[in-house]
Amino acid sequence: MNVIEENYENSETTYIGKLKSVNELDTKETNCVWYEKILVSKNAVMFKLDTGSQVNVISKSELLKLEEKPAVRNCKTDVLDYSDNRVPILGKCYLNCQTKRYGKTYNFLVTSLNS
Repeated sequence: MNVIEENYENSETTYIGKLKSVNELDTKETNCVWYEKILVSKNAVMFKLDTGSQVNVISKSELLKLEEKPAVRNCKTDVLDYSDNRVPILGKCYLNCQTKRYGKTYNFLVTSLNS
């Protein structure tokens, strides 16, 4: 996800470039896009990474694939794409993420969009 700016009049609105989830674990890097397999609650999930992003987003459909379902809490954050279209946010959750070298719990926004 690419976050390009935050609306300072309403600090709960975040602008994003695009949402993308990758379901195939063997997807290769294309067009200088960075994908990384991350263990999320012991399930391998392929994420598109963006070091400049201000939010982490996961689709509801991807969340439902996890063996351990996290609690999804209400969230009042508005997320907009480049065209000012509202991205439907269902809530937020905390996910335990593990890479080859690091493990940490991250806050994710949950969307109904599938990409």
